[in-house]
Amino acid sequence: MSAFSRTLKVGNIDSFTLDVSTWAESETITSLTVTEADGSLVTIGASTFSSGNLTVLLTGVAVGEASIHFEYTTLTRRDCYKSIVIVIAGC
Repeated sequence: MSAFSRTLKVGNIDSFTLDVSTWAESETITSLTVTEADGSLVTIGASTFSSGNLTVLLTGVAVGEASIHFEYTTLTRRDCYKSIVIVIAGC
């Protein structure tokens, strides 16, 4: 598990992208589910996938380390990845 390099401020919306193109190789991503383990630090908005990039819109709700869980599939395989988004106080 690693952390995204950007932080997210409480009350702000930002997009976060995970590159799984090496894992996917020549296969196309067919589904994506994004959740947050705690359920109270961020609100998960729209999620999309294109060319091996998984993107999710997050809204900061409370200060802390949000564990974002990506689950994704191709026609023949599935995998998951967890990453941390640091949520900081807004302005």
